[in-house]
Amino acid sequence: MAAFPSYPEILSETVREAFPPSIVRTEMERGLPKQRIENTKVLAKLSMTVLLMSAADVSAFVTWYLDELQRVAEFDLAHPRTGQVVKARFAPDGFGEVKAEVKRFGRATCALELEYLR
Repeated sequence: MAAFPSYPEILSETVREAFPPSIVRTEMERGLPKQRIENTKVLAKLSMTVLLMSAADVSAFVTWYLDELQRVAEFDLAHPRTGQVVKARFAPDGFGEVKAEVKRFGRATCALELEYLR
């Protein structure tokens, strides 16, 4: 299985995590709606921005995404909050634009949206 590369630096101030509740709600004629768990696990969303320190890192990261993962494969990721290894994948449209921070992509950032089962 592929692993998230070591060279992109995850910018900790950009990490956001969301947990959709995965519940079913039934409206009642009176009183509170009833709720029950739909799935035992939830598909957690993990958004972040990574910093790539050279044009070679940018090229390697894009190649890893397009060629090794073929855009859909899962990979091991050390979760930025917990440090535990999770099996993640890119959400649809989860590989954002690569934005040059200095000329010729000598340093660049890339916004990512990942998902994993929690």
